[in-house]
Formats: sequence, structure tokens, C-alpha cells
Amino acid sequence: LVGTNRNLLGPHHHINGENIFVGPSTFRGERGFEDFVSPWIRTDNTWTDAYAFVPFGVAVDEFQHIIYENPNLTPKERTYEWHKLEEKYMPWRRYTDDPFMERGGYWYHKIHIFLYPFYYINYTLTTMGAMEFKKRYAEDKKKAFADYLALCDAGGSKSYLELLKVAHLRVPFEEGSVKEAISYAKDILLDSIEKMK
Repeated sequence: LVGTNRNLLGPHHHINGENIFVGPSTFRGERGFEDFVSPWIRTDNTWTDAYAFVPFGVAVDEFQHIIYENPNLTPKERTYEWHKLEEKYMPWRRYTDDPFMERGGYWYHKIHIFLYPFYYINYTLTTMGAMEFKKRYAEDKKKAFADYLALCDAGGSKSYLELLKVAHLRVPFEEGSVKEAISYAKDILLDSIEKMK
């Protein structure tokens, strides 16, 4: 992992993915001046993509561990391994009338798994950092923004773990960090669902 702000916060915190412009509203989940240059962006919560990405990214990381530790697995066995991971991390996924996908074929269309082994774990980690900033911003805007500015100031001058310390973010490799990172996102998502009823 390269120690840059892009890798720490990643593009998955915004519904539009990789933004040309980023501003304070980007990290609040609201439309802001940065979105007016991209009028196709939805006007509701800009954070929704990140919630579903973490379980997928974690599944890809575990899948890659399995594949690299067992290079002699057949394509059928690899597909079954992916199926088991979908059941573990994304049990809500169902592929009606598509036996190939139901057996675990989803991973085949993710070219990054073939070409860029650390791509998804990189964005999983960055998404977790962005969600943690979101929670901290809701709790103490001034402190969260100061930490974000310190992170920006440090830029690519430090390693990933050192940048986490600068920004006062948790190390995502520690026990319970994934649960903690997605807990706030889960609360927001469940609240949004409740409001739609």
C-alpha cells in the first residue's frame, strides 16, 4: 500500500466513485459545491455505495488468500470457494435463474482480481477509514476536520499505518476494527430504511 490520501480515503466514500473535486460536503454524505460540476450525481445521500463495499472487499481479500495459498485449485473449486465467501460475507445475494452465478461465478467478471491482487483490499481499507471519519465528524466536527487536515498535510510522506496515527484512525487489521468501522454506517443505513417505511 502506498501512503497517500487517495489510498487512505479512497473513492468509495462517494456515490459517484472517483470524484474530480472533493469538498467538505463529500465527507458529510451531502451534495456540495464539488457536486455541481457533476450534475448527474444523485441528490440524496452520497454515501450509500460504501456500505456494501466493505463485505465485498473483505471477501475478495480472503478469496485471494485462498487462491494464492492453493494455486492448484481447479476453476470449479475456485468458484465454489467464492460461493462460500458470498454466503459468509454477503448472504443477501441471490442469483435467481442464473446457476453459474449461484455456484459462485460472480468473481469472474472482476478483472481486478486477475490483474491487481491488492486493489480491493486497498479500497476496503480506505473505505473503512472514510466511514470512521464520517462517524467522528458527526461526533466532533472540529476535531475530525483538524485530523483530516493533518492527514492531508502528511500526504504521501508516511506509510499507511503512520498516516492512520496522524489522523487518529484505527488500524483496520486489529480485532473488531471492521465491526467498529461499519457500525456507524449500519446505523445510518437502518435509519434510512426505517424512514422509507
